[in-house]
Order: sequence, then structure tokens, then C-alpha cells
Amino acid sequence: LTSSPSLLLDATFLKTFQSHFPEIQSRFPKISPSTLVNLLLCSRKFDLNPLDLPRKLDLLKTRFAFSAATVAKVLEGFPDVLITSETEITNVVDFLVEFGIPGDEIDLVVGLFPRVLGIGVEDRLRPLVREIKELGFTNRELRREISRDPRILGMEIGEFSRCLRLLESLKCREAIQDRIMGSGMVRACFEVKLRVDCLCGYGLTRNDALKVLWKELRVFCY
Repeated sequence: LTSSPSLLLDATFLKTFQSHFPEIQSRFPKISPSTLVNLLLCSRKFDLNPLDLPRKLDLLKTRFAFSAATVAKVLEGFPDVLITSETEITNVVDFLVEFGIPGDEIDLVVGLFPRVLGIGVEDRLRPLVREIKELGFTNRELRREISRDPRILGMEIGEFSRCLRLLESLKCREAIQDRIMGSGMVRACFEVKLRVDCLCGYGLTRNDALKVLWKELRVFCY
């Protein structure tokens, strides 16, 4: 709480925190203090009744069979889950099952990329999969990458195509090409996306970041 000074001045929040802390902690004994504070911060941000929090958390554990560790990661990485409807979460889980992700891996996928629970199936996930398949990749290739790094599901529509075009236009020695694409083209495209995001974090536009990658292949080594 000391990392959120405004909360120390909110008597109502402190009272709520004190009264509901034992119940939440008893249900999720491994939840970290920072995650717990984040949870209560979100309840205030979204004007939720703290009494509803344990029920929401239990829903993630019982209805969707997420482990306590995954629930904690979801609260840390995607606190908006508190205002995400059961139907929206169900649609994402059903999509993953339909796509062929084994049931026992869905918990791992969500734990690695909690924000997937807030991505629309019809307006983002299905179009993304359709885009990648239309570029010639198989369900198996994409499924393997999702299991390896589900953050690929967060790519914007059209982003994978731009990354692929860059890779296909590279002019480099075979040894360097093997290093860039040695784990497969799906993975290589996602690696391009990660490096573009990193460069954009330093103030570059996406177009400029792609130009840097095309001209400076050494960036792929970092």
C-alpha cells in the first residue's frame, strides 16, 4: 500500500481492504501482496463491490479451471478481467479449444499471456488466424507457436503480413538467414514484431522501425 500513497488517505478503502483481506487471502494463499493491492485498486477504479471479488476469482478457478497461479498472473497482467463478462472469457477459451490447444495447455497459455482473455474472438482472433493461414501457414505451425509464446495472439490485423514481407525482402548471406528463420517463419515473423515494438518504445514509428530492421540485420541478433 505504501507504493500507492493516495490509498493511505482513503479511509473507506482502507476499511474495505482490512475487512476483505482475510477472505481473499484464504482463497488465494499464494497471491502476492502487489497483486492483491492491484486487485483492490481495480475494484475501486471500476467501482466494484469488494464482496464480488472472491466470487469473480472463484469463477476463474471453477468455471474455467485456471490454477491459482494463473489467476494471480491474470490479475497482475490483465486486471480488466474483473469487468470482463463470463461470456467473453468463455468465447476465448472455446476458441483456443476449437483451434486445437489441448485443455491442459490453456491454463499455461492464459498464464503466459493473460491479456488474451480480453481480445475479441470475432473481430481479432479469428481474423488474425485467417490472415496467417491465407499466407500459407498451417494450423499446426501456428498452434505450435501459440503454445510456445501465446503473445502472438496479440498481433494486430495486418501486422503479421508486414513482418513476413520484410523477411521475404531481406538480402543477406544464407548463414544469417538461417539464424533469423531457423525456428520457422511463424516464429521469425513474431520476432520481427517484438523488435519493432522495442524500437517503437524508443520513439520510432512502425515504418521507421521496419526500415531499421531491413537495413541493420544485427538487430535480429539482440
